[in-house]
Amino acid sequence: MPVVRTQRRYVALQAVLVAFVLAIFLYGFWLASENPNFNVFGRALTSEPATQRVVALTFDDGPNPPYTTEIVRWLKAHGAVATFFCVGRAVARYPEIVREEAAAGDAVGNHTWDHAHLLLERPTHQRRELQRTSAAIKVATGAAPTLFRPPFGGRDPEIVSLAGSLGMRTVL
Repeated sequence: MPVVRTQRRYVALQAVLVAFVLAIFLYGFWLASENPNFNVFGRALTSEPATQRVVALTFDDGPNPPYTTEIVRWLKAHGAVATFFCVGRAVARYPEIVREEAAAGDAVGNHTWDHAHLLLERPTHQRRELQRTSAAIKVATGAAPTLFRPPFGGRDPEIVSLAGSLGMRTVL
């Protein structure tokens, strides 16, 4: 009887250790996927060489009235431009704001339809998120987006490739 009890404890201890190591590995994998400079998950643009000192202004998750409109007008009044990474359902709801962004010379990028964490979605849903948003942006501005920012920075080589196949460069 004591041998069986000892074996059970040993097996239970092994299971706990395996679960612990797996949890640490998965947590590290998740943290790395959120790091823009960790390219195992797909190469993304984080900076560009410049001949002069510049700052890239980006705004995510809009359009959100009245704030997006105020930002666009402030940028225009100060001779500045930005990139707005728009959520598709908001584009469909407020196309006039997205139109104003483009008319002011700002870039309009794709930020998925529902702000989905794409790493948690199936490939067919990932494609639908990007395609629907690109279509809404094209209806609002007359041009398809060429930039894509994955919500939460979540990407892998397949997501980066998908964005590329839809004519977009992944930007973090």
